[in-house]
Amino acid sequence: MEIGGKAVLQNSLYTAIKQLPINPETTIHTTYQIKHLPNSYLTFLKTYGAGYLKKTKINTLEPTRDGLDYVLLYGLFGWQTPPSLPPIQPNSYEQNTNTFKYQKIVPSILDNSLQPHYTGLPEYFVVFYYENQRYFAFDYSSCKKNNTNTNTIITPCEPKIRYIDQETDQWLIIAENFNDLLGKLHQTKIFIGDDDYYHHASKEAIRQQLGALTSHNDAQKLFDVLTENIDDLELIEWLAWWIKKDHTTISPVASDSLEFQLDFRKYALQNSAIKAVIKDLHATTALPSSLEELIQEYLSE
Repeated sequence: MEIGGKAVLQNSLYTAIKQLPINPETTIHTTYQIKHLPNSYLTFLKTYGAGYLKKTKINTLEPTRDGLDYVLLYGLFGWQTPPSLPPIQPNSYEQNTNTFKYQKIVPSILDNSLQPHYTGLPEYFVVFYYENQRYFAFDYSSCKKNNTNTNTIITPCEPKIRYIDQETDQWLIIAENFNDLLGKLHQTKIFIGDDDYYHHASKEAIRQQLGALTSHNDAQKLFDVLTENIDDLELIEWLAWWIKKDHTTISPVASDSLEFQLDFRKYALQNSAIKAVIKDLHATTALPSSLEELIQEYLSE
């Protein structure tokens, strides 16, 4: 593929989910099966997996909730969820420290929460990404049907890409097909908002930002504001991931942020899942002496 999936997907705390072989006759919903998905999309997922995107900005001809002339697509779903975990069901986003990382991260296009009876979308839409009342979907309304069975799509079909915002009742065509969509992705400057912004931001948007950090100031601001706006376990997991990455710019900021957490919030971090993350970091990574001391003190309590 000319676009290059490895250049498209993030390699962050949430790495791309490998898509295992699946029966092409598997039903997505109503009359649509895996075999009806665009070849470009199937090839991409089989080669690179599903996950968060490095580039998220897609230019549009009218304003959206994201900006005057663009919309943001944070990731791509596949059919495969992480091993040994069930597909996410509607309203099942409880925090569970054993499955926390994946219970909220990469749903499958087969999930009940993306079915027409749940989304309220026309049945000719197959959703491949969702966040915060916004859907990105393949629009099969213009795909040719079998003359002898009007409910059967003639394959292959490369449907247009639709963006649907249910909150604002906005319906846009944003790309002619999946390859066109990949080619239209652009880098966007990270917007670091205030407490109120992150209190209402989707977890998908937050995670994409955390994986896309490149500047010292952005990292410092984001780690600070997220202290009160995401789950403590996930914040510590992200800080540990960035420290282990040994990134010249971001890792020192993450180290300083973890020092702050352990110095001023250690009593809020007293649970076994967080301790396991910090213990692993301590055992596998060379750390600044100041952080080393705080970790030893934290683990001894």
